Amino acid sequence: MAAAASPQRALFDRTCLSIISYLETFDECSNVEFNGSLKATPRDIDAWEKKNLPYKLPADLCAFYHMFDGFTLSYNTEVSGALVPVGMLCLNALAGLERLPIGGMFPGHLSTAGMTSAGFTLDSRSGAGTTVLLYRSQEDRLIAQRAAPGSDASSSASYHSPEVWFHDRCARWHYLSANFADFLRLMVVHVGVSGWQLAFSPEGLPPLTQQWMQLFARERLVMDIGGYQAARRTDAEREREEGG
Repeated sequence: MAAAASPQRALFDRTCLSIISYLETFDECSNVEFNGSLKATPRDIDAWEKKNLPYKLPADLCAFYHMFDGFTLSYNTEVSGALVPVGMLCLNALAGLERLPIGGMFPGHLSTAGMTSAGFTLDSRSGAGTTVLLYRSQEDRLIAQRAAPGSDASSSASYHSPEVWFHDRCARWHYLSANFADFLRLMVVHVGVSGWQLAFSPEGLPPLTQQWMQLFARERLVMDIGGYQAARRTDAEREREEGG
């Protein structure tokens, strides 16, 4: 009861689409635990940016850090008398937003060689891989602009407008969202079910992830499966065109 009355827990619930209240409506859901650090100060943000020049934290991420300096929301379900972890939503504290080497396989027109900018770890606690705040290089943005006219390729965008990508255990990169706010919504609507990020991979959601989403996030599961099937049709059409 004390955890439910926590002001930080209540603030997080209001900020994140009432996800805690939603999870607590399920009889199958056990041990909904929230841990949110005290908010980061403007001095903390300034110190991070000085340490990581020329990269700037985007405004939406700064606003969130002003409320919570990282958080973890986890929950379980009971199977045959034992508690089984189902989902976890995480954001590293500002001190844990560390730079990581960029390497691996990028999709489409992107390449490791073109990714000469920087990535910082938003969350590395997923068993499926690492969520990364990715600052794409100017070179890569120009390539992307040629592939998709109208996209932002300004030099300042390289340092001020990072995207969120997922780096899986096979060293492949999967695009998640254009900004942190969109990523936070994605994480919430997937209720942090383990492996949800793989909805954006070529293989789609693993069977166990689908099973838990069928229980806790059914509408989003339908959207993810529909998007996966549409992508597969597009790939098949492209292969036929290239073959013809």
